[in-house]
Amino acid sequence: MDVLKSRLNHGWHPDLALSKELKVIKKRKAPLTYKGETKTIREWAQTTGLHDYIIRARIKAGWPVERILTEDASPRIIVCNGEAHTVAEWSLLTGVSKTTIRTKLNKGVSPEEIFKKRK
Repeated sequence: MDVLKSRLNHGWHPDLALSKELKVIKKRKAPLTYKGETKTIREWAQTTGLHDYIIRARIKAGWPVERILTEDASPRIIVCNGEAHTVAEWSLLTGVSKTTIRTKLNKGVSPEEIFKKRK
């Protein structure tokens, strides 16, 4: 009945809401195992203090489980030529997109190479 209520709350016509097969689709609970302990993403989020969307993004990016669960989610500080800034700050200063900066850093490209002046 929760599906029916949801459909009605979202503006479905009552006849249409009743005529559709009522299926409850459960989110796939992908467990992660770390140090012999297996938990869902939501449980790991509660345990680590990380948001579940951060854990999901790290999984999607292919990070190893240990790094997913142990790396701090605070802003990444990048030092280049003696200057230290966050990804967002470097993006504003250089005009290089945040996505490009993160992607290149994750591929092992040095900050000096990323931010070198183009001739």
